[in-house]
Amino acid sequence: MFDTDRGVVRSEYEPKVAFKRWKLVSSQAGAQEHKIGGEPNWLLEDEAPATYRQTVPMFFLMQLLEGFTFEKLPEAPPQMTLGLTGEPEPSRDPFYRLFLSNNLYFFGTEDGEPLVYILTQI
Repeated sequence: MFDTDRGVVRSEYEPKVAFKRWKLVSSQAGAQEHKIGGEPNWLLEDEAPATYRQTVPMFFLMQLLEGFTFEKLPEAPPQMTLGLTGEPEPSRDPFYRLFLSNNLYFFGTEDGEPLVYILTQI
């Protein structure tokens, strides 16, 4: 997350993921749902990182629940997965998954170079 006026247009980028609007609703504490901001609703115990390299504070950005997918555009390459033989092979699914579709918790930094750290829980 950053101030809009700090953004830079990247004209060379070719989109691979279709636009997906998130319907955000007010949540109750502890509710298991996708969310942006606030406090994480942990599936297991709290694993939030306090700092990056022991000096840069980190804060909660968002969470995505298990099974969240990103529809890929028709011309986008398939996601690579491990096949039954253990060798990488293209997925036949029309979408991408992050981290095997586990619950995802995103944390970021405000100071210095912006960084994002992702935790998974299953």
